[in-house]
Amino acid sequence: MSLTQPVDRIPSVKNGALLRIGDATYDPALRVIYARGEEMSLEPKVGELLLRLAESNGPVSREELLDEIWGDEGSDEALTQAVSKLRRAIGDASRPYRVIKTAPRFGYELDKSVLERMRAETATGEPGVAKMQRSSHFERRREFYFGVLCGAALVIVGLAVYTILNPPMRLEQEVICAEGASPADCTTTTSTMPRGD
Repeated sequence: MSLTQPVDRIPSVKNGALLRIGDATYDPALRVIYARGEEMSLEPKVGELLLRLAESNGPVSREELLDEIWGDEGSDEALTQAVSKLRRAIGDASRPYRVIKTAPRFGYELDKSVLERMRAETATGEPGVAKMQRSSHFERRREFYFGVLCGAALVIVGLAVYTILNPPMRLEQEVICAEGASPADCTTTTSTMPRGD
């Protein structure tokens, strides 16, 4: 079987739809999950696993998932890791798992009650993937600039406090020479004094 076959079997995904899984939204075209205000890229196999579980009408066996997604290169460990990454990405990382359920000694099942397919952008202008990407991008950029601004303000306040508590010093040098003495016989004293005295 082809690795893209699970994607082809979901007609709404072919038509540019997004998958909403609980509070997370998955864009199969970009292999990106939007969850908890973050944007996370999924590895290709993890994305295929999500689509395969979304299209099934019940539990999918481990063997079937390995054959369809990994082919001859798959292993139980690879599947277990992919399921774990997928659970973390959609916010289902603690037991008991509520979204991606384990079918004991069989495989995995995606809870269909939390699954919804939606268009990327509707004619009514509902938020779609482009708007989600834009807002997520600007939110991250805004947070970055806010952090830079806060850091710069802290540096300026720190320098101001340091300058007030430690005023600049003035270095004074005094050379004392006896009358008619050579410069080698003179003594030099150096002292520091706060500026302004």
